[in-house]
Amino acid sequence: MPKQRDRMLVVLAASLAMPPTVPTVSAQNSVTEDSVASERASVVTMVAGTGGLILAGATGAQLIRTPKDWSQTRDGFGYRVADQTGFYLVQTSTFHVLGRALGYRPDSAPCPQDALVGCAFTATFTAFDRAGRRRPNVPLMTSIVIGTGASLLWRPERRVNRESWAFVGTRLGITFGGYVAERLLVDWWSSRRAVVTSRAGGGKHATSTR
Repeated sequence: MPKQRDRMLVVLAASLAMPPTVPTVSAQNSVTEDSVASERASVVTMVAGTGGLILAGATGAQLIRTPKDWSQTRDGFGYRVADQTGFYLVQTSTFHVLGRALGYRPDSAPCPQDALVGCAFTATFTAFDRAGRRRPNVPLMTSIVIGTGASLLWRPERRVNRESWAFVGTRLGITFGGYVAERLLVDWWSSRRAVVTSRAGGGKHATSTR
């Protein structure tokens, strides 16, 4: 069993490390060197941020020793990194596949500073369909559920029904809460920067398009 887990860790880590393809510049291509450099910087930032979140999640699980069957050793940390990586890969790929199939696009409009919390929930749990109508964010919610279920394929909680349900509930709560918190933090920071920029430019406050 440890050898199987080690192989899984290597495969998942290698999958995460594979960088997305970045368009190259040619005489027939209108993509400029600056745009390619900007896209590469965005990819690097995204990969670094994702890796940081995976390591942070694994570190937190290591500190509180969850699951109990994985020791607080280097091997145990490796299993927890593999668990976080596996969940990320399944959840993200499912999200993109469903999003393209349904034609949904996320609500990317900035939230107003005086309604950040409610707006963050709405923007997380809803999206726009092809006709521009607001709908439940099926790609996100479904992908999180599928990713959580897939995690039970390699986690030890799968052997005990009560522990399985406890894990599912915990991971769903943490993941959904994390998405809302991320949206809340990003929009709060953007709003603060807009206010500072507006004051520096003449005192006119930026307003939301919502």
